[in-house]
Amino acid sequence: MGATDELGKKVVERPVSIPDFHATIHCALGIDPGKNLYAGERPVPITDHGKPITEVFAQS
Repeated sequence: MGATDELGKKVVERPVSIPDFHATIHCALGIDPGKNLYAGERPVPITDHGKPITEVFAQS
């Protein structure tokens, strides 16, 4: 996965963006993070085009 400095204050390896974090949560809940919501007829991405962090899910 990733790593922080010795004090745990800074990410030094494998930082995760907010959109990717949100996509991971949606994926864990069974919600397709690639879907759009709609404001009228305008599509609004659920996760701002984030990609799920698949390493956090168990492999079977």
